Amino acid sequence: MKLALIWLLLLMAAIGSVASEGQSVPDGTILGHVYDANTKQPLSQAFVYCQDLKCAKPTTNGSGYYTIERCFSPSKAYTIQCSRHNYKTATSSATTDINGKAVVDFNLEQEEPDINDSQTDTLESSQETNRSRNDAMQWNEKGVSIISQSSCDSCSSSSTNCACVYEGLEIFEKATKLDPSFADVWSNKGLALLMLGRYDEAILACNKAIELTSSIDISYWRYVVLWHAWATKADALWSKGSWEESRVASKNIEIFYNKAKIQIGKDYRMPWLIQTSIADITS
Repeated sequence: MKLALIWLLLLMAAIGSVASEGQSVPDGTILGHVYDANTKQPLSQAFVYCQDLKCAKPTTNGSGYYTIERCFSPSKAYTIQCSRHNYKTATSSATTDINGKAVVDFNLEQEEPDINDSQTDTLESSQETNRSRNDAMQWNEKGVSIISQSSCDSCSSSSTNCACVYEGLEIFEKATKLDPSFADVWSNKGLALLMLGRYDEAILACNKAIELTSSIDISYWRYVVLWHAWATKADALWSKGSWEESRVASKNIEIFYNKAKIQIGKDYRMPWLIQTSIADITS
């Protein structure tokens, strides 16, 4: 047994000696940089690896630099690949010099975004919604400027100058069709209807505005729209003779006005006409 082991060790040594004489140990290095093909800026976190060998897969540093060390033989061709998230994988051939070294740079092309039909429809829908909101905002501002004129008056039996209110209402209705979820314009539509003496319709418009305020992202503006809608609703209820409901509604005016004032600042003032209306309702 002992003799057999000695012969086995001698055989293994002989095989190892032949192998070492026939092939040198790979000790070469391939290095380089990785760039964005369009911007020419260096790319970090890109993987670079040899397709032919089981070498380490280094990632590029902040300067886009990489190095694959102690893996390549002299004067030999290799296939080097580079990949990075959101970029197309690139392949390059490299032949090492007599020292086993080579420089390989990569310029990666960005991948085209993979947008399916559903995502495309969602994107187009979102863009259309933004356009509708912008158009509705412009019409809303125009309507407010019209009914806010000092010459514009509420329509009563003695008023002869309320054509501007009808014009304003028409504009607000156009804005609600463009963007039915726009709370501000529903509140202003309610005000125009109040000025026209159409109290039930004014209350419905104000209810719609109050319902939609939950979608307003900016909290102080949500409170502004809320107290304005409640003020119009309270006035409409009072004008149609629903005095108790009007008193209940008026409490919300001050609640949301005070919340708006806390966020906007102490200089924020409630319009004098609404203060007077609250005083009349609660007296």
